[in-house]
Amino acid sequence: MKANKLDNLSDISNIVVSSDAQGKPLSYLFSHEWDFSYDKKMKINADGVVRFTYIDVNYRKQVQFLISEIVDIKTSSLAFIVRARTLLVKIMETIGSSDVSLLDRFDAYNVFINRIKEEKLSVSYVKNIFTFINSLNDLGYCARFYESPKKEADKISTNKDVNQAIAIPERLMVNILNVAVDMVEKYSDYGSKISSAYDMYFDELDRYKKSGKDTKHFKRDVGYKIKHEVPYSDFTLDGKSYFAKDIQTACMIVCSAFSGVRVSEGFSLNHLSYKEKEYNNFVIPIIEGESSKGRTNGIPIKESWVCHPVVYKALKLAYEITGYSRKRLRHKFRGNPHRLKQVESAFILVSLNESKNVSPISFNEQFIKFMNDHEIYANEEDIFEFDTLNPERKGELKSGKFLPKLSHHDFRRTFAVFVVRNRLGNLMCIKQQFKHTNIIMSAWYANNSDMARELDMSVDSELKEMIDEANISVTTDMLFDIYTRIQIISATVMD
Repeated sequence: MKANKLDNLSDISNIVVSSDAQGKPLSYLFSHEWDFSYDKKMKINADGVVRFTYIDVNYRKQVQFLISEIVDIKTSSLAFIVRARTLLVKIMETIGSSDVSLLDRFDAYNVFINRIKEEKLSVSYVKNIFTFINSLNDLGYCARFYESPKKEADKISTNKDVNQAIAIPERLMVNILNVAVDMVEKYSDYGSKISSAYDMYFDELDRYKKSGKDTKHFKRDVGYKIKHEVPYSDFTLDGKSYFAKDIQTACMIVCSAFSGVRVSEGFSLNHLSYKEKEYNNFVIPIIEGESSKGRTNGIPIKESWVCHPVVYKALKLAYEITGYSRKRLRHKFRGNPHRLKQVESAFILVSLNESKNVSPISFNEQFIKFMNDHEIYANEEDIFEFDTLNPERKGELKSGKFLPKLSHHDFRRTFAVFVVRNRLGNLMCIKQQFKHTNIIMSAWYANNSDMARELDMSVDSELKEMIDEANISVTTDMLFDIYTRIQIISATVMD
């Protein structure tokens, strides 16, 4: 059995883990961060950094060392390295030691298993832990081995069901989209003017700071007096860019709801992503982005989604309003190809802070805030539909309240359900929705679709599977409803 302790740190502490474009070392084995932003291909919203500062100092270096032993750092994807770090930390925290050979001891292993049970981890997570322990076994760091990690995980995991994404009730979805589309259309001609206003605001703020004045009075003394060309009284400027963030959220909602893209794919889009193709006398509105879902080594490929023409307005507006931020980020990350690629997204940070990121981490909180700010509440009709569409979440939506959560995955599943519902004749009435849009979407994701093949474009296969599943579910519900109605009519006739 190999020793788990690090005895000769000086021999390995100067091992270079990553370098910049000129070959200058960026990270060493025991650096607090491994910066791969120059030398790894990754999904567009990844910052390229693997962080270790949050790990207990008693485990940190052992985690880094074991990653270097198990993972081929040069060729492995960023996601794989992050997963290795996460699983190693979980194993060490659960056994209470950096010495993974403790897994071979009967008493320590029982403690390990009991703690996993207490945490009610999902089957897939436990399976990943056991699979990683097998990797430790392969390298001789422990003798513990699982013939079937999945079967062993099934035995001890009490969290068998992971709630799938929400399918949003139709009335609520229409309300969310009406607000978002109205906002996009209202400001679509003023994106550059909004950006110019923020540009002036932050230039003045920089000068104010350099003069040594207390910035807490900047908004009162200077910010309110900045002249701009946005002709709406509700447009205001502030250091956290709240107004720009609200518009950006509306743009992301429009893109997600009318295409079904995942969050990382959304970050790969800008106004140049929108294309229009001709097929059988139809004009097909399409967005082209990048997807790394299920890809070997996390290297993204181009993928296409059929959408609605309003998505172009949303992408163009989102790109234009962030011009002031993009200008500063281009300067900040000059020479870093991955960062500069991120900067060209329509969805970059609007708040100019010291963050090392370019893309927002998530829009989930902004989605909920959007519903709150625009008073989008559920009624009894929504609750009935919510419980029908999401039986595993029955009772979670309350009258007069918001959805229990809202994420890209929820928009994605709702998109799938709506495509199926519209195919069954229940048309979604959204402002300026073209009548043929759902016909195109149905054809795009149909089995053995000729459309995507003839246009030489790649279809989001996972989204297609979601639509197929929704089709089965909705069709079953419809048939059950027809059967129930027949039974009621028959009973009435018999009486």
